[in-house]
This record gives sequence, structure tokens and C-alpha cells, in this order.
Amino acid sequence: MDLVEELRKLNALHESGAIDDEEYALAKSRLLRPAGSPRPTQVEFDEAEERGPADRQQSHQQSRDWAEESGDETGEEDSDRQRELRQWALLIHLSQFAGYLVPLGGLVLPILLWQLKKHESPEIDAHGKVVANWIVSELIYGTCCLFLFFFLIGIPLLLGLLLLGVIFPLVGAVKANDGVVWRYPLSLTIFS
Repeated sequence: MDLVEELRKLNALHESGAIDDEEYALAKSRLLRPAGSPRPTQVEFDEAEERGPADRQQSHQQSRDWAEESGDETGEEDSDRQRELRQWALLIHLSQFAGYLVPLGGLVLPILLWQLKKHESPEIDAHGKVVANWIVSELIYGTCCLFLFFFLIGIPLLLGLLLLGVIFPLVGAVKANDGVVWRYPLSLTIFS
């Protein structure tokens, strides 16, 4: 099949609505510029800017395609950055267990990590707020359980709170590693 016939078929698919504008631009760019061709120069980008939005979108799509094919560092940098942010979020959740090694470490370390890294990403800031809200909520619930300790109902409540103090950070860490901000159940919203 020659190029003209392929372009006609592609245009027919686009006009019928079988493919959207982005898919059309992507397929057209692949047809017009074969694989292994050099990346566009700055002059080509400037010309695309002058021609209009449709050609500009096609040029940007082509540059993304070339970045994917060549393993360009911009895509790798983004994935490395995302991986690093997820690791910091995971660390913020797991740092609550520092209290088992150092007294008050589980209170101070997560908040300290959050304050140090919150300006780097809104994602880290969101994880830090979730953890800080849980820490404050846990302190409030623990105080209430101590008052109810005298009525014997505080004993099972305190044991349940201790169990949740282990489960919630673990689940939050797993979710953070997946890139999800998980709000701990029963957590009061103090930091929003």
C-alpha cells in the first residue's frame, strides 16, 4: 500500500469518528516521518509554531514519540522523580514506627520529614498532612482511652488503637508506593 492510500484511509477513519484528533495526528506523524529519522531541529519547531495549532500539536506529538523511541532523558527524569517522590511519601508513613525505637520518634520524625520535603511536591505535602492528621488523632483518641480506662472500656479501645497505629501506616505506605494518597479512616482533619 502506498503512502497516499494510507493517508486517505487514515483521513476516512478520522472523519468517520473512529479515531480522535490525537490518534489521527499520531498516526499521520508516523506515516509521514518514518522510524529512525532524525529528531526535529529547532527550526522545524519554530516553523510549526508559525503554521498553527494543528501542526504544533503534531510536532509536539512527534517529539514525544521520538523521546519514547530513543529513551530520551526527559521521560526517564520524570519517572525517576516520581519514584523518588513515592519513596519519600513511603518513608513519611513508615517513619511513624520510629517511636518503637526512640521515644517520641514516631511523632517527631514524620512531621520533620514532611516539613523538610513538603515544598518539593504537592504529593509529599498531601502525604505529610495525612500522617500529621493521624498522629494528632491518635493522640486525642489515646487520651480519651486513658480516661475510659477506669471504666474498663478503655482497655479494648486502647488495644484497638494500638493495632490501628500499626495497620494504618503500613497500608498508607503501600498506597504511597503506588502513588495514591490514602486518608486514614477515623483520622480527624486538622491539617487541610
